Amino acid sequence: MLSDKILNNVSGAMLYGITPPKEKTAKEKLLTITEKRTNRINSLHCDALVVYDIQDESSRTNEARPFEYFPTLDPLSYTTTYHVTLDCQKIIYHVVGKYTEEELRHRIAECAAQNYLSVFVGAASNNQRTRIKLPDAYALWNAAPQKGGLGGVVIPERHRNTQDEHLRILEKQRQGCSFFISQCVCNIEIVKNFISDYCWEIEDRGEKNAYMIFTLSICGSTETLRLMNWLGIDIPKWLKNDLARSKDILDASIKLNLNIAKELYEYCREKHLACGFNVESISPKKEEIAATEILFYELKKHLAAVSIA
Repeated sequence: MLSDKILNNVSGAMLYGITPPKEKTAKEKLLTITEKRTNRINSLHCDALVVYDIQDESSRTNEARPFEYFPTLDPLSYTTTYHVTLDCQKIIYHVVGKYTEEELRHRIAECAAQNYLSVFVGAASNNQRTRIKLPDAYALWNAAPQKGGLGGVVIPERHRNTQDEHLRILEKQRQGCSFFISQCVCNIEIVKNFISDYCWEIEDRGEKNAYMIFTLSICGSTETLRLMNWLGIDIPKWLKNDLARSKDILDASIKLNLNIAKELYEYCREKHLACGFNVESISPKKEEIAATEILFYELKKHLAAVSIA
């Protein structure tokens, strides 16, 4: 299981990320969606399924959202109800500010009972109203009599701006996090800057490193490119140009993501930092979702080859 790779610092974990269907989805359609998802994800033989907890991020920026925001089903109840037959571990995101203390305690206990891992997510901005702050959520997790593994979110773009993301991660480790999942990575330089600062800080302090999981997102259209940009993902100008002007944007996205993953994996190996990858599509378009499978298989094949070499 993924938890074993995290515990033993074994690189090469492969995760697949999904968003729950919209709240208003009819039950008949919901059953069809989840059956197709279950079959597709089981065929990937991934180490874990990541199920996101979506929040409205409009308070984070003054720019208009490219697509309308729709609330989705709760990731915990959705996974427990509809993805029981998935043959992999599950990671449930929790936007902690949505919940009361009692609700979050229940979620922690439920994840422990189901052997799910959790990722706690803070507010999208300082202006967002919340019921629970992230430090209080960590305190609740630490006080829980039974709890599953806990992870956090790492944002390389924040490190570019503040130069202290590695210190934030170390503080989250002290509060219980054993692994971290990034938002989509496109600018490899800012990711490597974070990794370098983190690894040197770990060495200076004599502390143990956490397991890093880097998210790769398929971009199959200029509309998806705009959404990625709105979400705060740093996309270098050359990469935007190469995607927007390519004759086959899906093929270009697969190849660019593979190159990013290969370079990051080698850099982490040099730094003795255990890492894995999370493949997702932020678009619901069938062709972009199909491209995630190609990217997943190609990357999994590459990681298997380099682990043997």
